[in-house]
Amino acid sequence: MKRLDITAPKQPWAPYLLALLAGALLIIPVFAGIVAVLDYRQSMAPPLLSNNPCVDRKLAFMRDHRPSNVNLLVVGSSTAMRHFNSPEAIRIDPSLRPYNAGLCAINLWKSEQVTNWLTHRLPGVRRVLLFASSLDYGDCRPSAPPSLNVAEADRFVFGDTWRLGFYLKSFNATILARNSMNERRRRTDRTWFDAVVLNRFGDAPLQPPRDRPEWYVEAKLDERCLTTLHRTARELDSRGIQLAVVESPMDPRWREEFDRSGEHTALMRRRIRDALTGTHAVLIEDHNHFSPGEFYDAVHLRASSTPRFTRSVLSQLETLDRGASRPKR
Repeated sequence: MKRLDITAPKQPWAPYLLALLAGALLIIPVFAGIVAVLDYRQSMAPPLLSNNPCVDRKLAFMRDHRPSNVNLLVVGSSTAMRHFNSPEAIRIDPSLRPYNAGLCAINLWKSEQVTNWLTHRLPGVRRVLLFASSLDYGDCRPSAPPSLNVAEADRFVFGDTWRLGFYLKSFNATILARNSMNERRRRTDRTWFDAVVLNRFGDAPLQPPRDRPEWYVEAKLDERCLTTLHRTARELDSRGIQLAVVESPMDPRWREEFDRSGEHTALMRRRIRDALTGTHAVLIEDHNHFSPGEFYDAVHLRASSTPRFTRSVLSQLETLDRGASRPKR
């Protein structure tokens, strides 16, 4: 009697694995082609370096327009990116070579990381303007959103690295597709609250036709923010770079609701000056008295008011510089 052969038939694993590998290798050039076409049409979102499309857009701009010969570095959250008007600053002082590295929503702890990173990358910087509104002193946790790995950002912006590699490293089809749906508008529409329309200096002012009142919240104070300011000022001092902390204006409607007496503003100024004690850092106060119509939310000026604000900042700096250079009697 013949014995039944019950062993499983041999599977053609080699052809299967080869087909799988070929498919995987084919995805890369196809994806690269899609990225190139969408990027050419300004519709491809940048790689997911953070969990904030505004931050990713700014880092992609910095990669495509690597700064050089900079002597004035602007840092901070979106108030830095939205409020400083570099063309106006150069018109006032042609010797200035500004670069705006403001990143949306980052706190003062992350601003410190960005400041250290870029001042080492840009050795010509002699002054740093750190923009901060009253709301920026409320949370200085290192883990606060958005996520930002400065070492990774440095490799992306300044490294001779393959851009597609950053897409593949942090690939998330759902998030990338969602961000790409709005990418063209984000790059071009200065009336949209979430736009990042950048000039060659990195400024991104907006001119929305309406307001965004949902941003109106009470300001709080995290002591870690003041510690961070002091540490930043001391680090820059040790390298011959002056820090100027710029008080970003607040909407009068916010002041009416949360700081009618002005006590909070006065307290913040005292605490900031205390944090800067023992360094050459200075505080630039806001005395502009902007009207409610010049804001589109609690902390952001419309583009049309940024030249006036920039003139005020530079005027105070000039006054402080004259006072510092005046010989003591």
